[in-house]
Amino acid sequence: MTRPYIYPPLGLLTRVSGPVIAFRVHFIHSSSSEAPPVRDVEIWSDMSGDGEWHGTPLVRTADSGAMELTFLDVAQLGEGCQIEQFYLDLPASVAVARRFEFTLRWKSTDSPEEWKWASAAGHNARIVLRSRLADSGMTPASYWRQQLRSLLRPACSSDTLPPPATAIADSWQVSSSGASCMFKPSEFDNAASGADFFGQLEAIDGILAFARKDPFWIIPRAGTDTANAAGLDVVLVLIELSTGAYAALMPFAKDAPTKHTVVFRTGPSNTLYLRASPALDSAASSIRVAASVSQSAHDVIHNLLERIQLALPRSSIDELCAHGQPAPPHATSLSGSIGYCTWNTFYQQVSHDGVVSVLSDLCRVGRATRQPVPEWVVIDDGWQTTTQDNSQGQLSEICANKDKFPGRLKQTVQALSKLGIARVGAWHALWGYWGGIDPSGDLAQRYTLEKYHRKWCPAVKAESDVWLIPSESVAAFYDEFYQLLHAQGISFVKVDYQAAFETLSELDGSEVYSMYNAYYDAMESAARRYFGPGGVIYCMAQTPHLILRTLQHLSPAPSAQQREIVRNSDDYYPDVPESHGWHVTPAVHHCPHRR
Repeated sequence: MTRPYIYPPLGLLTRVSGPVIAFRVHFIHSSSSEAPPVRDVEIWSDMSGDGEWHGTPLVRTADSGAMELTFLDVAQLGEGCQIEQFYLDLPASVAVARRFEFTLRWKSTDSPEEWKWASAAGHNARIVLRSRLADSGMTPASYWRQQLRSLLRPACSSDTLPPPATAIADSWQVSSSGASCMFKPSEFDNAASGADFFGQLEAIDGILAFARKDPFWIIPRAGTDTANAAGLDVVLVLIELSTGAYAALMPFAKDAPTKHTVVFRTGPSNTLYLRASPALDSAASSIRVAASVSQSAHDVIHNLLERIQLALPRSSIDELCAHGQPAPPHATSLSGSIGYCTWNTFYQQVSHDGVVSVLSDLCRVGRATRQPVPEWVVIDDGWQTTTQDNSQGQLSEICANKDKFPGRLKQTVQALSKLGIARVGAWHALWGYWGGIDPSGDLAQRYTLEKYHRKWCPAVKAESDVWLIPSESVAAFYDEFYQLLHAQGISFVKVDYQAAFETLSELDGSEVYSMYNAYYDAMESAARRYFGPGGVIYCMAQTPHLILRTLQHLSPAPSAQQREIVRNSDDYYPDVPESHGWHVTPAVHHCPHRR
């Protein structure tokens, strides 16, 4: 049996930015077969640009070093396998078409007249040739400015009558390595239409949209001709321009970033629309679309968020710490060391004995084999005193469940410390627990509660009534809660279910953001007082609101200890292998704008 391994891979899109298109092919003949040698290997493509397909021959080689692009580990093929190698380094200038497809064909010595094909129809490799940019230090500033000016049609509701130039973009910042600006919509009447036309992207090779799939999570949606995000709220778009540069766009409400959410909606032919919640009709002056362009995809997003940060009204969590000074940063950074979370081991049946037993084994085996061991531990869902351990459960008291943790959390923290664990954190939902507060529990004796109706959502697949601590009392609740955790030896928290306010039937847009802000102010200021900076892991919190709030509070160059951690992907399901690739995909795509 003969199998070809091909680079660029068939069935996928590969972008080529260098002066050479490198083709590499391994033919693997299994040891059980007596396959005849391969001959006349060709790339069969439409790169000529005349609509016809032509063959371009590859060259046989015995040099394995020239074949590394295929990522084929020859050592793992097994004994007896025979390998034939072919390559072609084709100058990119030979390809007339900037976009083309190819497949592979070859003949064998036993059938010299018959072509064999590597792919079925529709599974060709797709190639996009990206224009090569000059060295960033040599690129004139006017070049980058022009990149943004030509990115989209003017931001107006008319396709034929563009607005004055002053309505397209302002607040330019231009350097030799890129540019940024603020687009201001010339018209905005969100209350009347639901979404207003912003512009149409032009001269692009690809688009990656970061879209909200539900209140809690943002997912990547990508395409070459469209973002494939119809019907979804898009928070940020990363665009690959036909010139080889990258651009990024993100809308926001400049004067009230945490009171209004502004997102894109995508339309046909790469059109973008603006949508605000709560609706805006007379505050168009507040709507901005930040834009940046650079040669690097990572740099362009970094520059975009930095530009938005400069435009936002500044605030500091430290200013909210009304009771004493913030705690100092912890010596062990959550983002710079290995940790352990109890969830996939115990789920909600976590206990003191279970946690200490597992960590004892992990640390013993790890040190014996000179492998890394956890430096911090998260005691996840299941440790609290609740009415039930599920999405309908309610928090009865802030102390640990005495049956699972008879010595409360303090005993567990002390036992883990003896194993060399530097930090222990505790999980909880932003409301206290998934279903809020138990109206008949001890907490209800100390805090007034308000009743709401929770709609069905992907995270909690049922409707129910929930009781919450009102905005004016939640600061006192979090101060009591985190003071107790701190006294028990807890040094950070993982706060889950953060976007849940959007599931409450009674709240309109402005009330949602009012409660968001009250709860975040209370939680973050208490965390800063008792755990220090970087003491919160944000979970189920991928909202435009949190992104902008974080930019408002973030210092220009936070240390590793000061960085907050935001979870980038939905749950990991160890027993569902087909979910593993998707679990990793959003996490990787979010890295550029989460760093």
